[in-house]
Amino acid sequence: MRLLIDECLPVNLKKHFVGHDCRTLKEMGWLGKQNGELLSLAENQIDFLFRIDQAILHGSGLRLLLFEAPTNSLEDLLPLIPKALEKLSSATTSTKVLRVASQSS
Repeated sequence: MRLLIDECLPVNLKKHFVGHDCRTLKEMGWLGKQNGELLSLAENQIDFLFRIDQAILHGSGLRLLLFEAPTNSLEDLLPLIPKALEKLSSATTSTKVLRVASQSS
């Protein structure tokens, strides 16, 4: 699966998604792109965009994996990775949003 990590998430997150083509905005040359432009660029090139907020949801055809954690630190996100991997493996082409929440968020 082609995954893209939004700039609000730690780049080290990508090494925990072994077996997937996981990229960062910087690697794609899209760092600093506004939501509309980012959507246009990513729509046909990725399967899921990883975000910590829902600001990009409205009117988007982009599929999202939303981390719902107390902060965007790697420490808070690491416990969510097994659940994220499980949800990604069971996602279908009609899946638009995957939510992965911590117990304290």
